Parts: sequence; structure tokens; C-alpha cells
Amino acid sequence: MRAPRSAIVYRGGKMIKTMKRSRLMQWSAASVFALVAVSSPARAQEQTQTDESNNVLQDIVVTAQKRSQNLQDVPVAVSAVDNRMLQNANISSANDLGRIVPSLGIFITSGSVQPFLRGIGNPGSLAGNEASTAVYIDGVYLSRVPASLLQLNSIDRVEVLKGPQGTLFGRNASAGLMHIITREPSENPQVEGGVGYGNFDTFRGNIYASTGLAKGLAIDFSAMLIDQAEGWGKNVATGRDWGKENTKSLRSKLRWEAGPDTTFTLIGDYSKSNNDFLAHSQYLYGPSRGYELPPYGRQPNPGFYNIESNDAPLNKDENWGVSGKLQHDFGFATATSITAYRDDKSYVVFDSDFSKQNFLRADLYGRVKQFSQELQLASNKGSSFDWLVGAYYLHAKSGYSPSRFTGAAIDVFTGGIPAISDTYGQSKVRSASLYGQTTVHLGESTNLTGGLRYTEDRLSGIGRSDFYLVGSPAIPGAEVRGKDRFRKLTYKVSLDHKVTDDVMIYASQSRGYKSGLFNTLPFLPTAAKPEVLDASEIGFKSELFDRRIRLNGAAFYYDFKNAQFQQFDGPTVIIINAPAARIYGAELEGQAALSDGLMLRFSGGYLNSKYKDFPNAQTPVVNTNTDPALGPVGGYQYGFLPYDASGNDMVRVPKWTFNIGANYNLETGIGVFNFDINWAYNDGFAWDADNALRQPSYSLVDAQVKYTFPGEGNRFAIRLWAKNITKEKYYVAEVQSDGPRGSSAMPGAPRTYGFDWLFKF
Repeated sequence: MRAPRSAIVYRGGKMIKTMKRSRLMQWSAASVFALVAVSSPARAQEQTQTDESNNVLQDIVVTAQKRSQNLQDVPVAVSAVDNRMLQNANISSANDLGRIVPSLGIFITSGSVQPFLRGIGNPGSLAGNEASTAVYIDGVYLSRVPASLLQLNSIDRVEVLKGPQGTLFGRNASAGLMHIITREPSENPQVEGGVGYGNFDTFRGNIYASTGLAKGLAIDFSAMLIDQAEGWGKNVATGRDWGKENTKSLRSKLRWEAGPDTTFTLIGDYSKSNNDFLAHSQYLYGPSRGYELPPYGRQPNPGFYNIESNDAPLNKDENWGVSGKLQHDFGFATATSITAYRDDKSYVVFDSDFSKQNFLRADLYGRVKQFSQELQLASNKGSSFDWLVGAYYLHAKSGYSPSRFTGAAIDVFTGGIPAISDTYGQSKVRSASLYGQTTVHLGESTNLTGGLRYTEDRLSGIGRSDFYLVGSPAIPGAEVRGKDRFRKLTYKVSLDHKVTDDVMIYASQSRGYKSGLFNTLPFLPTAAKPEVLDASEIGFKSELFDRRIRLNGAAFYYDFKNAQFQQFDGPTVIIINAPAARIYGAELEGQAALSDGLMLRFSGGYLNSKYKDFPNAQTPVVNTNTDPALGPVGGYQYGFLPYDASGNDMVRVPKWTFNIGANYNLETGIGVFNFDINWAYNDGFAWDADNALRQPSYSLVDAQVKYTFPGEGNRFAIRLWAKNITKEKYYVAEVQSDGPRGSSAMPGAPRTYGFDWLFKF
């Protein structure tokens, strides 16, 4: 007999551990405030709890095709992670999703998120350089993705769609997309959250509250704070801490059911972050380490989590956004309008010579503004065939005002007199597209889906360089302008068949597209070409043994044209194209309900990548001096040379990735215990097209124990957690440089651990 399906709603919180006295006082004060807040006269909300005794897997509802569907019925490779799984695995930021989602890698440079999906991604972090893997929040596309915006507070689920999404999600979704869906406000009052403390003197707090204002009108509010007072290491040049973070974020959603067929949702968010996590944080040791600037000589290794810089790395980001979503059911179809505006300001400082000498400093003042409008009309359930049509418009401005360079390398042009070089670069994009997709039911078990999208991108830009003495008026340089226009028709065709009620197979052919772009550091009048990805895929989705095991898999082949690639030219950055590349691979992911309360999750991915044609890459000239008086052999001192990377591995593409995790829920007479452990493995990859810098393989082990106190509503819980338990040393960014210090890097997080106090009412 088939086991019954179960619906699960689960709530939770966030972080803590040993405390210094000042932090203990802060934590205690926050706890008292939270208790007062949640003990107000608002009535407690009844919540549906996880019924582990059913020993079956819950349904996962996704919107991968812009309509609500069971994950197992969607003929697309989708990894969906709900709020319950995020909390069990202590995934508090989307930056850690690669620990549990196969073939997903998330890199952060200069405060900007760079997702890589199935080996496809864009390593650039410049303002104006959009990601190949698109990121959406509540249906709104982000042209730049600040890391602070991906702290997972008030999240309902995260959907990761793999492969080109060139029909329904056409804006720069050549590799796929990551869609973060936040919770909907409820008319029933509820409050939940947590306060926590962790090593490196880190305080975390979050709160979520929702209530009704009137019949059909509800509002929610969420807030999050991360305050890390101690760094991962030291700046040995200044003696100050390095590797700290301070992040604040707010989000609110107002939902109005204006009538039985009409709903309006208004969303606003704000986040602000201050940290020193940059790819230019430290220079690398070993064969890629260069010479010390004069006077020459060997320098001791400051340590894996230490840096040596007179100009401390800094990344500040402040962003906000507002969006409105209007839905109306006409009976035969539902119309949706999503209007959004976003504003992002960033300030980045990095020491371009990676040393304690005042040779070259960069101050980057970035700004991104975007407006978007999307209209959709989708057939309702019960139609003889499913269809959806829509239109999308994006207007975005991105750039630097200015990028400022100072130091001895600039002063050399004025005979040693302090001078400033300011570089201004701005790009604009106006993108418009029309799209449609339909699914025809060929009998009860077979569906044929086809879709088209036509996109036109109009690009323009302007830039100049000013040079002047400190304290003197700027001398404006000549303006440089550029314009370009790109048009592309993208498509999708897929066929799926239900072998049984619980097993589906599918095959698809699709094309994805990412717009061309102008360089903004400095501005160049010739735009990089658009990326085009043609993908062939076969896959299956299954639920076995009375829905106790869910097993989904896919195999694919990608033909990649004009991959956009970031190259460094001294302190500036240039985006170029790799004419041709290919990737093929396979992935498997699953969940298993092994016994009452015991759940297993697992996934694995294999990727084989190669640049088929990349004659215009570059490689630094290696310094081969062997005179001990002048320093170690190796390093880069003579600039870059042209390099043919054809036949090399693509950047940031690990051949193998695995993860396995287990969650055990134990109900006792004294409360509920929940145990979770997760292991993630990365086989390693090349950082640059010449494959000279490589990340070795590494594993990350995370674990947590949560105890929920007995009582009605399970209102209080405590949690102990730890990440990177084995103290694995790895890098999250490496950048080749032609400077005498060699290449720079950003270490991944060391072992972190903490304690949380969680509540809900």
C-alpha cells in the first residue's frame, strides 16, 4: 500500500559558544529583549510539526517553471532545499549551499557573489559584470549579488535550477539560476528567532515576526545581525586583526488579498556589510611567490590566516530594494506583474602590491542601480495543455566613480610628488524580451514541452581617466564612449514520461544566453561578446520503496561559446571571451528515510571540462633568478605573456564533488534531540586558464546538536554547532598577478563553532 504524503512546516533560528565578559553582557541583554518582545499579549500560533513517525519523505513544491509543481513532476534538474533542511544543516548563508547542492560552487570576491553551476560561471567581480548563473529573490533578478543579501533569514526554500534557463528565466541564466523564496506573512501572530555566540567573538541574532493587520492583510518583518569582533588572523604589518565581518539586514513583506482573485505583495529589504574578505587579501607562498619590493630579500611566511599589508583590505557594501507583485486570477489564466528597483553602493580597498610597502593602493567606489518589470500570463490547472507567456524589461546602470590609484607606482610619473590617478567607467544596459512556453499532454503519462524567448540588449558606456597632484585640481582626461546591441533567440524542447506513478524520465535540448558587457575598470569601448550555451540532457526522477527513498539524476553535454573571462592587467581588469569550450558530466542526489527519525541526504557530481579554443589567454612571466641574495626562485616580475589555453581545464571546475549528511530526530520524555552531520568533498580545480594555480582537493565536515525543551508548542531550544571541524585549509579565491609579489588569495573560513538559543511563539 502506498504511504500517505505528508506536509511539513518547520521553524527555526541561528548561532553561539564560550564568551568574553563584554559579549556575555550583549548576549544576555539580547536574550532579555527577545523574551520581552515575544511574551507580549500576541496569542501563540499553532504550528504543524514534523511527523517523523510517518517515516516517509515530504513533498517539495517548487516554482521552477513559474507555477507551483511537485519537484518530482518537473522535467528540469532542480535541487530544492527547504527551510527545515537549511536549519538542520546549519546553512545560514546561500554562500554555503555548495555543501549540500551537487555541482554548485559559490565564490565571493570584493563582496560580490559568483555562482558556478555545473562548471559554468563568470569569475569577474566588476560592477556591470553579471553572473552566468542568475540569482533571483522572490522573482526579482539581481544584476549584482551582494554577499550580505544572501544571509538566509526568513527563507521558505531555495531552488537551484541547473542548465540553461533560456525560456522562462532568460536574463543571464546561461548556466542556470538560484532562486531564493522568502516566507509569506501570516494573519496568525507569530514570533521566532534566535541569539547566539561563537568563536572569534562572534555575536549572531535574528528575529522573524508576522501578524495580521486586517482581514486579508498580513505583514511580516525579519532582521539579522552578525558582529564578529576578532579576526581569523593578523595583519603582521600593522598588528591589527584580519578576517572580520559585520553585517546587518532587514526585510519586510506586506501581503494583501484584495479579493478572492487578486493578491498584492509589497517587499522591501536593506542590508549593510563591512568586512575584509577580498581575493587580494594576501599573496601566495611557494612557487608562485614573487620578490619583495626593494630592498629585496626573503620574508617569513606570516601564516595561513595572516596577511602582510600596509593598506588593510576592506569591503563595504550597502544595498536596498523594493518590489511589488500583483496577481489576478481571470479564471482561465492568472496574470502576474513584478516591478522592482534595487540600489547597491560598494567601497573596496585593496593593496595592489600585496605588501607592507606603499607601492600601489586601489580604492574602488562602485554603484549599481537597476529597475525591472516583468509581466506573465499563465494557464490555470485543468487546461487541456499548460502555457505561459510573458515580457521582461531591465534597465541597469553600473560602474565606478572613481577607481582611485595611489602610491609610489603612480608618483613615479611626477618625479616622486604624491599624485592620484582616477579612472571613471560606467555602463548601461536596456534589455527587453518576450517569452512563451507550453506543455502538451500526450496521454496521461507523457508530456512535450517547448519554449522560445527573444531578447534584445542595448548597451552603452562612458569612461575617462584623470591624473593630478594631491591637493591640486583634477586634470580631466578624454572621454571614451561605446555602444553595442545584441539580439538572441533562445529555446527549450523537452519530453518527459512517467514510467510509473513514482518514476519519471526526461530528455531536453536547450540554449542559454548571457548578454555582452563593457569593461568598467577601466572603461573600454569594445564590449565582450555574449555567452551562448547549448545543452543536451537526459535525466530521471524517482521515489522508491513507498516514498522512503527519493533518487534524482541527470547526465548532460554542454557546448559553450564565447565564455566571458576576467584577466588582470596590473591593477585593472579586462573581460575577454574564450571562443569555445565544452563540459560533460553527470550528477545524482537523493534522500532516504531510513527509520523513524533518521534521514539521509547525499549527492555527487562529475564534470569533465576543456577549453576547445582559447588562444587569447595570458600567463605571467615566471622569474627564474637563482641568486639567493635577491630572494626565492619563482614569482612574477615581468608582466604577462600571450598564452594559448586551448586544451586546458576550465577555471573553477572540480572533476568530482560529493556530499553526504544524516539527520536524526529523537523524541524523549525530557524533550526532543536533533543531530545533524554533513561531509562535503571537492576534488580541486584550476583558478586560471593557464592552469598554473590550482586548488587541491579538500573536505569540509559540519555538525550540530539541537535540544528542544518540552512544553506546548516546543517554544524553546538550544543548539551547539561547528563548521569545518577538521580545520581544513583551502582558498575561496586566487588571482594571478604580474606584480613582484606573485599572486594573491583569500583563505576559506577556519573552524568555527558556537551556541544558539532559539525561540518561537
